[in-house]
Amino acid sequence: MPITEIQVIPIVEENDLDKSVIQLYSNYVSNLFTYYLNSTLSKGLRKVLIELNQSDEPVEPILNYSSGRTFCQVHAYFNYSKLKNLSDYDLKLILSQLLKEILLTVSREFEWKTSIIEGAFDSMKEDDFSLMFYLKKPKYNKGRSLKAGIFVEFGLESANLYLQVNDKNEASIFRFKLFETLPSEFIYNQLIGGIKWQSNTNILFFTASKEIEIDFDIFAQTQAVTFSPYNRNTSGLLDELKFLSKNNVLPSWISE
Repeated sequence: MPITEIQVIPIVEENDLDKSVIQLYSNYVSNLFTYYLNSTLSKGLRKVLIELNQSDEPVEPILNYSSGRTFCQVHAYFNYSKLKNLSDYDLKLILSQLLKEILLTVSREFEWKTSIIEGAFDSMKEDDFSLMFYLKKPKYNKGRSLKAGIFVEFGLESANLYLQVNDKNEASIFRFKLFETLPSEFIYNQLIGGIKWQSNTNILFFTASKEIEIDFDIFAQTQAVTFSPYNRNTSGLLDELKFLSKNNVLPSWISE
């Protein structure tokens, strides 16, 4: 079974560090490793929870795990003063290096190949610690001239989800912003259903509940939105959508 979640809880005692910023970067790096290790065989481990405590001296991580070995809690230690006055890139680099070392300790306990952890870190660094991916494998139209998928751009504070259409040479010909949510797989999976080609130039997007459909004409650059609330009115549907959106702001394609 692949790892489904890596979570870091920073215990910050440094008074001159912004704890909320450290939490944002810790969450982001956790998401990076969760994504890059998604195909890793973890022998049943489903979640790694890392409590990152303050320490001026190096201390070996302490591991506790459930009887079924599906959950592992790690008590780790770090000198948070090393994060002062760092750039965005360096914050991601230092925290990613730290998380790599902690996961190497976990990998030895669960008998993973350590090269998998090292390889994930190297790939993250090669990609400049950016996180962009398709939620599912993109689909070709019937003529196989266009390929479409739901593309996610992860940031520190938000995840932007787009309908992305490329031609057969992988050049982007159409991109439409569907949603902006908090950077959480749990949240955006409640919104994204899937896509279906209606013709060689028209594609249908539908939400997870299938209560919202958007029919796109790729070359006319137009879209038609249909609401089909189930056991509620449209207002209730929009309230839920607003709740799942970042800052409770509805997508621009919706006119209340």
